[in-house]
This record gives sequence, structure tokens and C-alpha cells, in this order.
Amino acid sequence: MLLNLDDNGRDLLMRSADEQLKLVDKKKYDVDALYRDNFFSFLDSLVNYFNNAYVPLLNGSTVEFTDSATDAVEGAIFSPDFFSEEMSSLNSILNEMHFFRSNNPTLALTHDEVKKIMKGQIQTMNHVQSFITMIGDFFYRLARVLQPHYENHSNWIARGKNLQTRSIIRTPLKPAAEVITIPEGYPLPFFDCSIKGFEDNRPLGARLAGKRVVTDSMKDGVFVHIVAFAYQVCYECMNERFARDMSERKKLLIALKDVEKSGQRTS
Repeated sequence: MLLNLDDNGRDLLMRSADEQLKLVDKKKYDVDALYRDNFFSFLDSLVNYFNNAYVPLLNGSTVEFTDSATDAVEGAIFSPDFFSEEMSSLNSILNEMHFFRSNNPTLALTHDEVKKIMKGQIQTMNHVQSFITMIGDFFYRLARVLQPHYENHSNWIARGKNLQTRSIIRTPLKPAAEVITIPEGYPLPFFDCSIKGFEDNRPLGARLAGKRVVTDSMKDGVFVHIVAFAYQVCYECMNERFARDMSERKKLLIALKDVEKSGQRTS
């Protein structure tokens, strides 16, 4: 579902790239053509969009929310140290991408060429392969950390949204050695709120104003879009670890169907 999630009927990554490109200049871009004919520029726009729109919800800076009673509340979904390593990695990626683009201003790689590069079929482009792998690995790690929180919030909703103390939904999540999915789940901080503004005000922050953190359907909201965005960038980067996860998922689905058929025959 996350891999196929769109934004009000529009492809999530295409819309994100379009928003970033409009920020850089006011020209009308054909994002589909950019994807086909200059994939690296498309990828560059996605990484910058992530930095300019989503980072303030992950880096622990103060966010101004509006709760269901339209009262203003302030806080953060994650503590400042939760994604400190990831924020450092993102800055390195942005710096390297700027350096690469500055030194290769006329380089335009088609999507088909990038697929060949990622398969090791164009040896002279190993540096591009390494760079796209680094981007894919970054978003893979991020998605794998975010997903258990997504699943635990979903489980919490399914179990009736039991809330022993209200402070838990106003306390930022802190880093743990391992985050696992538990049957009873737990709520995301500020899940019941919409975004009003950011202390760390970035160029595309206004794009998120008025949007819910997450909806009860678990198919919309800024948090859901961040997880979906990370997985979709993994897919576009042809990330090997993500591909292995998807392959394993297919095997599990086949095994479950076989068990189900066996049970039907027995009954």
C-alpha cells in the first residue's frame, strides 16, 4: 500500500519533484519527461524536496499543531536525537549531490541508462551507481525505522484507541535499540493534530500546512506520506535491500496461500 500510495490521485514522487522544481524557478516542467530523460535530476529534486518539506517533522525541532478542538499546541513527533545520524547523512548526500551536479552540469542520464548502470552494465558510470545506492540506502534505513511506528499506531487504532494517559500523545518518540511491532500498539505523538507551522521553517513547509499528521484510515496524513515517500525512492533507486524485502514478502504470501489451500482441503 505504501509503495503505491498517491497524493489525492497524483503520483507522490512526481508531485514532490514538481513542487521542488517550481521552488527553484517558475518554469513549467514536464516531470514525466524529466523522469525518462534526466533521471538523476529527477532524483536530485526528490532529495531536495524531502529536505525542504519533511525534515522539520523528523529532526526534533518544534512544530506548531492545531488539535481537534482547533487549539494551538506545540511539540515534536520525534526527539532531536532520534534521527541525528540520518540528518547528518542527508546533509552529506545533499553536499555530494551539489558537488556532482556542479562538476557535471551537462550530464543527463535517461531512466533506461540508469537501470543499466545499477545492473553494472556501464562500467564507466560506477560513481553514479555508488551515489544512487547511497541515496537508496538512506531512504531504506529511514523507512525501516518509521514503519514499526506506522504499524504500532495502526494496531492501536484497531484495538480501540485505548489511552491510559494523555501525555503519551504529547511526548516525542525517543530512540531505542530496536523498534518492533506489538499487538496492542501505541499512538503516534500529535496523531490527532493538523500542522500549522514550523520553528525550522523550510521553503516547502507551507505545503504541509493544514494537513493531518495521520488519519484513522492510515492511508493519508503527512507521517504516512513520509514513510511512503521513503519506500518509493528506495524502489526508484533499485535498492537491493528493498528488493530482497519485496522478494521475501512474495515468498511469504505464496506460503500463506498454500497453507490456506491445505486447510480448505482438510476441512
